This record gives sequence, structure tokens and C-alpha cells, in this order.
Amino acid sequence: MPHTWITECLELYNINRTLRAFIANSMRLWRTTLEANGKPLAQVSIKCGIYQGDALSPLLFCIGLNPLSQIINKTGYGYRLRNGATISHLLYMDDIKLYAKSERDINSLIHTTRIYSSDIGMSFGLEKCGRMVTKRGKVIHTEGVSLPEGTIADIEDNYKYLGIPQANGNLEQATRNAATAKYLQRVRQVLRSQLNGKNKSRAINSYALPVIRYPAGIIRWPKEEIQTTDVKTRKLLTMHGGFHPKSSTLRLYASRKEGGRGLVSVRATIQDETSKIHKYIKDKAPTDDVLSECLRQWRTEDEMLEEGPSWEDKPLHGMYHRNITEVADLNKSYQWLERAGLKDSTEALILAAQEQALSTRAIEAQIYHTRQDPRCRLCKEAPETVQHITAGCKMLAGKAYMERHNQVAGIVYRNICAEYGLETPRSKWETPPKVVENERAKILWDFQIQTDRMVMANQPDIVVVDKEQRKAVVVDVAIPSDGNIRKKEHEKLEKYQGLRGELEKAWKVKATVVPVVIGALGAVTPKLEEWLRQIPGKTSEISVQKSAILGTARILRRTLKLPGLW
Repeated sequence: MPHTWITECLELYNINRTLRAFIANSMRLWRTTLEANGKPLAQVSIKCGIYQGDALSPLLFCIGLNPLSQIINKTGYGYRLRNGATISHLLYMDDIKLYAKSERDINSLIHTTRIYSSDIGMSFGLEKCGRMVTKRGKVIHTEGVSLPEGTIADIEDNYKYLGIPQANGNLEQATRNAATAKYLQRVRQVLRSQLNGKNKSRAINSYALPVIRYPAGIIRWPKEEIQTTDVKTRKLLTMHGGFHPKSSTLRLYASRKEGGRGLVSVRATIQDETSKIHKYIKDKAPTDDVLSECLRQWRTEDEMLEEGPSWEDKPLHGMYHRNITEVADLNKSYQWLERAGLKDSTEALILAAQEQALSTRAIEAQIYHTRQDPRCRLCKEAPETVQHITAGCKMLAGKAYMERHNQVAGIVYRNICAEYGLETPRSKWETPPKVVENERAKILWDFQIQTDRMVMANQPDIVVVDKEQRKAVVVDVAIPSDGNIRKKEHEKLEKYQGLRGELEKAWKVKATVVPVVIGALGAVTPKLEEWLRQIPGKTSEISVQKSAILGTARILRRTLKLPGLW
């Protein structure tokens, strides 16, 4: 009496033959062109295989191979699990793993797979194939299984299926060690590159972390190893200048829109992948006996990431964020992390300054208790805090602060010149001339303006006079401490109202006062974009913000004599 599964296999075989005929007819139209130096040489007809690169090819491949899975299931061979479910094979594209309860059954499945593969025009890569026979948990060595193409030998020690080392089970320790080593190697490779800070974070997330993500959820990962790998990552960042050792770890893993560095931790990666796999298995387990047994053997619930305090809530690290919350536009104050394209060492320095992580004398005296005198090393008066160094030291006001100020004002000046077709300075370090003029406009740079009535504030940074529209714009730039940006903006508006009135009377123009105020560490007021739109030319918020931050970084490096990495 014939077996039912043999009949069903023959039906699948006939369906597959029909499919092959359809593909063969379609393939008559498949051609590709050989080119050399951009010139076509000849057309080549594709007579076998799947047309590589065609969007339809993966679908055709799966359609051609899927009947093999059904044929194997119909044989009734396989390994029976405790809940009565039978697992006979795992199949992913052209990688197949067969299971059976005896040597005879596994040989039968191998021959069935070989016959089907040959029928659809595929062949075994014997050098990649292996067979493992176990009895009562022990590996039994045999002579292998003979095929017309050759012999599939026994596996000596272990094998890989879809990149995961296996023997009687997953070799978890070996897999973790290999994945961690490869991950750290790729992190080093990224950090040695010339990418900017944002792109280094993105490269680690998209190039290094997938090495960890791939086996996560398939193998178990102890908490200690996860923590150790994250610590090693931060140490590598520190060694390459991309992370200050006293800076906030939480902020390193926060998104850049929220003021963080945008790095994804190993812990978050493993937890995310594991929870997704567990969720899939839980959803499918009621209708799949194999997954139901898999779920039963886990015996543990998903481990969720603990919700701890955010970096903004930390007493020291979050002080800057809390100080600017009421006076600044937080989204725009942190936009330089996404758009400025700074080096990772500069990002690390500015964020460490915001977090009070730099070893100023005030921090050493009040936090670390390694010195007694907290006064500034330059002026010897006020406590040496980050805020004092970046915007409050009288010894830096004459040159360092003025240099930073002129760099920001210079960006605005060059954009105005470009708008009116005036010659711009050849270098950003070159001091602009006091007056430049053409038939369209006159631009004054740091020019003392004589007025009929005495005005105390009569020397703004830039004055633009549009001759055609009969209007003038008085621009004054300031880079104060970040918590004072709103106050400074108001002061600038009040300061030049007298000059504005005198210009309107004397020059017969409509005058406007425009304050351009950027915090020393990057904070911007909510109205900065509106002010910049009133200045002729196209000056973006990010350009002036980036210039101010770079100027602050130079001041910090010189004053604190920081190592070369920062």
C-alpha cells in the first residue's frame, strides 16, 4: 500500500516542474550587457539561475525552494519534542538544517534534499555540509553519508548555522566572545576614522552594534558581560578623545535632539532584540507547537531596562540644562549636535563643560577636595568655574573673548557683503575694513558713528545701510554666559535705541536694532531666528552657534591646558 506522503510529494514535484517551466520561459527574455570603459561590448543571454539584482529574483527563489520544506514535513521524519511537536528542519534561503531521530532517517532526509535540489538546478556545497550523529547526548563518529557528488563527512567539533556556532546546542560562550571581539574591533576602526562626532556615533550604531544584535535573543548574555562591553566601549571613546571620563554616561546614550550623543548601548541593543524575539514567539506559540515548546523551556520573563533618572535630573550634570530651560529654546540650543558636524573631541569637550565635568579649580576645591583655593588661575578673583572661564574672566575679555566675538560677527558680515555684491575678507581671521560701499549699500564694521545728539552707545558691531530701500540695520553681537542670554538680548535692544533714533533723523532711513546673542556653550534665545531674518543676507542659526562653540572650545583648551585629545 503506497505511503500517502509519497503521493503528496509527487504532487508538489509536479507543481514545481510547472513553476520551473514558467521561469524557463521568462528567462528567455533575460539578458545583460557587458561594458568596458562605458561602452557596450556584447549582450549575454542568461540561460540558468536567477537573475541577480532583479527585484523579482528573491521571490522566485523562495517560490522554487519552498516546496522542499513541505516535502520534508510530509516524510514524517524529524525529532520529537516533549510536547509532541516534531521538528524536521530549519530553512533560511539556501541554508538548511535537518533533524531526525536516527541515522537512517537523517540519511533519508539528506537524499530527499539532494534529489530536490538537483531537480531545481541547485547543488550541494559539500565543503560546507556536515552531519552530526548523537546518542544519549554523546557524539558518535561515523563514515559519513555517501552521495553521487561526494561524501558528507561527520562534524569533528562544532559547526555554524547562519553564523551561530553550534554542537549539541548553541556554543554561547564562544559566540559571545567572537561577537564582542568583532564589535570592539569595529568600534576601534570607526574611532580611528576621520568621521565627525555625529557620524562616528551613527557608524558605531549601524556598523559595529549589528555584530552584537545578530546573536542577541538567540543566545543568553549575562549582565556582567554586557556591562563590561559597554565600559570597554566608553574607554575606547575616551582613549580617542570622544568622551570625557567625568562626563555623563546617561547623556552619551541620549538622542542628539535631546542634547545627547546618540550612541546606542550594548545593553539596550541586546534587550531590544531579545524582547522582539520573545514577543514574536509568544504571539506565535498558541498556533505553533515547536515555538510553544521553545517558550516553555525559556522559563524566564523578558528583562526590561530599568528606568533610572535622566541626565537632566543629575545634580551636577543636569545643572546647565536646568539653568537654560527658562531662557533658551532647548531644541535649537542642542541643534549643533545634529547639524554642526563637529569633531567628537570638540563635542566631548563642550558637553563636559556643560556638565561641570572639567577639572576647574572650583570643582577641584568644592567637589574633589584636591585643592583649597578655588579662585581663577588668571584673574585670581572669582571662583574658577566653567561659566567664569567661558564668559566672565576679565583677563580673557581683551583678546580671547574678542576673538570669539569677531568670528561670530564676521559670519554675519560676510553674508551681508555677499548679499550686496561687496568684496568679502579673504580669510575668516582677517579684520574687515571699517567701511565698504557700492551703489546698493554701505556697511560699517565697528565704526564709531557721529550724531547730532550725544549717544553713549554709538559703536555697534555692524551697521548696514540699504540705499535703495532707505533702511538701516544696527547689528550687535554678544556671547554671554548661557543663563544670561535673554537678559543680554534685552540689554542690546535698549542700548541702541538712542542710536537708532539719531540714525533715522540724520540719514533719513528706517532703522532697526538686531541683537545676535549666543550662549558661550551654545544656548540660543527663542527669537534668534527671527532676528537673523531681519539682517540682509542669509545667516543661519547653526552657523553662528557653531562659531561660538568653536571659540569657546579654544578658550577652554588654552586656559585649562587640556590634553591634546580635547
